[in-house]
Amino acid sequence: MKDLPPLEFARDLQHILIVGAGDTGVELARRVPGGWDITIVDVDVARARSCAVEPERGKSVTLFEGDATSRLVLEKAGARNLDAAVVATSPDDVSLEVGRLLKDVFAVPRVWVLVRKTENDLKFADLDVELIHNHESSAAMLASKITRGIRLVPGIGQQRGDIMETDILSNSSVIGKSLKSFEPKEWLIALIYRGDRMIIPHGDTILQAGDRLIVTGEPRILPSICRFLRSGHSEFPLHYGTGIVAPLGSETFDMLREISYLMENTRAEFLDLVTCGSESPYRKEMEQTQEQLNYDIKLSFISEERKDDLRCWESGRDVGLLIQPPEPMSLFAQWGITKSPLIKRLKDVHSPVLIPRGTFPYKRILFAINDYKFSAETTTLAVDIARILSAELTAAIAMPPEIVSGPEMLDQMRRILEEVRDLASAYGMRINGKQLHGNPIHSLLLEAKDYDLVVVGYRKDKRRNLMRPGVESHLLHRSGCSVLLLPHEGI
Repeated sequence: MKDLPPLEFARDLQHILIVGAGDTGVELARRVPGGWDITIVDVDVARARSCAVEPERGKSVTLFEGDATSRLVLEKAGARNLDAAVVATSPDDVSLEVGRLLKDVFAVPRVWVLVRKTENDLKFADLDVELIHNHESSAAMLASKITRGIRLVPGIGQQRGDIMETDILSNSSVIGKSLKSFEPKEWLIALIYRGDRMIIPHGDTILQAGDRLIVTGEPRILPSICRFLRSGHSEFPLHYGTGIVAPLGSETFDMLREISYLMENTRAEFLDLVTCGSESPYRKEMEQTQEQLNYDIKLSFISEERKDDLRCWESGRDVGLLIQPPEPMSLFAQWGITKSPLIKRLKDVHSPVLIPRGTFPYKRILFAINDYKFSAETTTLAVDIARILSAELTAAIAMPPEIVSGPEMLDQMRRILEEVRDLASAYGMRINGKQLHGNPIHSLLLEAKDYDLVVVGYRKDKRRNLMRPGVESHLLHRSGCSVLLLPHEGI
């Protein structure tokens, strides 16, 4: 550790400490707007230096080397003068200790902690910190939460945060709507603060700009509900990042029309084409193609040995969507004897991944559900992309045979379909619901034939074998339409 004097701050700025100089921490430092003093602490800040976090007017970024589990290090990094802190390091036990020091010793008003494994949430129950998870950890979302975002009220109910507070921005599309128009079932707006008034709402209450809402409900869908109430707009892919990342090669030009469709119809801001080595035979052709496009293209270069490492594609890039060309599926993978190479590459990926097959525009979207461990984030992805593309959305749930799963699991799967409908209705969308019976792989592949895009979640910790094959793998490789997959951890 370097022996540095404590940092001193000018109190006319707000001050934030970011613990962890990884991708999330460095990108967050870039995204926090002017008016903030930012300090990044890590045991090795060389990586952060290489990322060249550029200060802007009214913002400064300081790199501090040291172990943040040390009270002395935090003291020297200026922890007594903070307005907020984000702990984006690992493992969770380290984050727990850092969070404890920031709250109990330095009394930092607001602390966000990135929890890598959701089963560790209860370890943080006694700390007054706000938990974030991998699917919520994009720098875009974190910056929004820190500067003027959604606040979680901890320690309520099941200790999982089933009460949240958010405000309605001036451009939100929910302004002027009555509460009953959302038809909520799994959530409820319990209180509204409007100026100096506290309003106990009812069905005919009309939402106004600047309203501060206290929202309660099912913990799995509540963050998505609050994000929608706050802005009221479809944001895809901004919950994950601002760019689309794709390989630069012969297949790029086959996929470019579908990529352009997404660039022109979503909130993506740039296309980053990744290639191996310092040069590419397709570079000149792509530069010529750029002249015909109305969006920006970046070219990035990675080493040959990491060309198939999708996590490497994410590293150092503000990824909102990864593009993966279609790949064939071997018979061994179809039989569940082995995993396909693509599925193996998804194990460390956090961003949505699109397998483009040219079936655009996406007018009919299928949200495929085959897991009783429900992913609200995948539902939000399906609803958000359907809204932004004005597409018809159908949720189809593959019901396993009762003799295999039992009646309780079947009831749980049916409840999942109701939660999906409730989340969609909050976003102002009507969603068709279907229960498919028989072999889940065959039933979902058959259903997908009538759609332009399939959205499916991929639970990375789920065990798959010959007796329990992965439906997601078959949809990725064998579906006749484009597939959008969101990797996530189990809950």
